[in-house]
Amino acid sequence: MSTLSRLIQIANDAAKVYEGRDRYIRAIKALKQIEKIYRSGSDDSSNEVYPPDQPSEQDDELSDSHRKVAEVIADVCKKNGGIWVKFAQYLSCRADLLPVEYIDVLQDLQYSGAPTGFTDVCERLDEYWGSGWEEGFSTFDLVPVATASIAQVYKATLKTGESVAVKILIPGIEETFEQDSLVFRSLSRLISPVIKEVDIVRITEHLIEMTLSELSFIKEMGNIKLFDTLPHSDFINIPKVMPAYCNEKILMVEWVDGELLTLKLQRADEAADNADILEKLVSSMLEQIFKFGIFHADPHPGNIIVSDGKLTILDFGLVGKLNQEQKNNFLSILITLVGNTNLQQLPALFEKAGFSGVEPEVYEKIADYIDTSDDAKDLDDKLNAIIHQLRKHRVFIPESFIALARVLIIISGVVKPYNLSMSAIMVKSMR
Repeated sequence: MSTLSRLIQIANDAAKVYEGRDRYIRAIKALKQIEKIYRSGSDDSSNEVYPPDQPSEQDDELSDSHRKVAEVIADVCKKNGGIWVKFAQYLSCRADLLPVEYIDVLQDLQYSGAPTGFTDVCERLDEYWGSGWEEGFSTFDLVPVATASIAQVYKATLKTGESVAVKILIPGIEETFEQDSLVFRSLSRLISPVIKEVDIVRITEHLIEMTLSELSFIKEMGNIKLFDTLPHSDFINIPKVMPAYCNEKILMVEWVDGELLTLKLQRADEAADNADILEKLVSSMLEQIFKFGIFHADPHPGNIIVSDGKLTILDFGLVGKLNQEQKNNFLSILITLVGNTNLQQLPALFEKAGFSGVEPEVYEKIADYIDTSDDAKDLDDKLNAIIHQLRKHRVFIPESFIALARVLIIISGVVKPYNLSMSAIMVKSMR
């Protein structure tokens, strides 16, 4: 690149940053707060490995700092909106990269999103479907039924009588992403020396790559079609895609009547019915992971519709894939964790599964924790404890295992209030 080209690039980047200056001023203020919090806390310089249920005094002080910092991050992301909320949502799902305090605080942003006016959305429809697109619909609701960080979903009815869900990328989100990605990279380099426990630069780069891939719905459309070809259990439904209406910025699928599992679980008077539904959800996820090797990687209740005892899975932006060897290796690890047996095999199992950089003493601590765990500790407790120790000691964890563990932790956390055991359902499904 010539000197002139570099100068032009710098000028363009500066202009993009200036356009989003209000968001970045908030971020800089938040950065100062974060530095102050960690500077005033204790330095977690100890190399001793503590069992998850026996924290040291230093760990308690660091835990308090983590929670305060997470609250600062959640606040600035919520105020900045868009990609910033996506950032917080991403962090809330990465127990392998961040302390549990971050996960607890940032999970509240999973359902955040302020709707964009339909006037702006209509311009996008005119752009991709052409003027007069309304003639193909008998109804098109102007108020979105769901709003996320980068997209909104509308209910409509085609002239042919089919009810559909239209997912539309929020107008202007691509430009905002370009602006914010520059700032994220700069902030991550500034924060990195302060938050030494976390590789914030790597996290930021992964977020940018992931978000960039989600700014096109072509991949998600392919994921839905792929899932629709799998031999799911009878109680699982995958919405049909309307490919003629789909493109990078618009995704249309059949509308499915029903109730979000999130809302259904809030009614205590339906506990028995909810327990049955959740057991079906767990069975389906285990089938996806260990039978198909293709699984929905974000199965929180907001992505599940319940209707007449069936579960319709939504939002296929994140899908995990395992080959046969990975399925076998990860299953062996999980069986060992669930059964609390043959714990001496854990080092060999982890090594075979692609983990690296683990000192023997770390495996010993993990094995001791599992061996002494009480009956109340389910699979999510064990996975969180293991990931905590591996992350703390900077062990390389295969991305495929991270995706798998995240799904199992999410599902286990959902079913636990209904006295359902992820481990028990897992054992039952393997018989």
